[in-house]
Amino acid sequence: MEDKINKSGYRILYASTDNDVLNMPIYQSSIKLLVSSMICVGRTNRIPVLTFNQHPLLQLNKIQMVQVQQNDTIKWTAHNADKWVSSRKWADTLELKLSSTADKVTFAKQYHLDTALWKKVFEFMCEHKLEEMAPGKYPIDGDNAFAIITDGPSKEIKDAMWESHQKYIDLQYVIKGKEKIGVVPITDATITKPYDELRDAANYSAKGKYYIAASKIFFLFFPDDVHRPNIIVPGYGIVKKLVIKIRVLKDSAGK
Repeated sequence: MEDKINKSGYRILYASTDNDVLNMPIYQSSIKLLVSSMICVGRTNRIPVLTFNQHPLLQLNKIQMVQVQQNDTIKWTAHNADKWVSSRKWADTLELKLSSTADKVTFAKQYHLDTALWKKVFEFMCEHKLEEMAPGKYPIDGDNAFAIITDGPSKEIKDAMWESHQKYIDLQYVIKGKEKIGVVPITDATITKPYDELRDAANYSAKGKYYIAASKIFFLFFPDDVHRPNIIVPGYGIVKKLVIKIRVLKDSAGK
């Protein structure tokens, strides 16, 4: 079995009838010829997999073609990521605004590594009456994404901790009330408690900037975003909040 990527942007997996590897190029014309006999058979690593029946010209038992994720070819920069975020192509019917604190380049990369997962996340926010939902944990996509709703008091700033996560991205949205959230790059923070895999968290001391979190805006915190949520705002002691945990994905280069 051999795995190659041809100029068409597709990953080709193929095997010969005698189980030897076929060392033959498959060009764009061959792809076009075979597309008509494609049969969708499932998903591998969350990427659509398409299988061809034996093709008379190539005499193969099986050809599998997996479209390479767009994220493997796009080089995200501050400019094109900002343009993509501003286009709101990611938002569908979601009317909430993304906080200015969000790392747009990382958002673009993560979104395009699994657009289906992110669509489920935003659909959850659109299709549920969040104001009426009871506190608790709600499934979105197994261990890949799940929601947690809380409804309780915020903390005094001295009791709120700086934290970051490695396994999951934090989407944080205040449904009712207001709270203050601190944000600082991980490079400007000092570790006070090393990363704990069970908690998926490390803690820090830092001097960051603080923002008011309220309805109409949501925050995204990636592994390099140290954040300090749940800080009380005078007059808003009780806050109803949504946190969605979204699994951090790696691209083909492991980044």
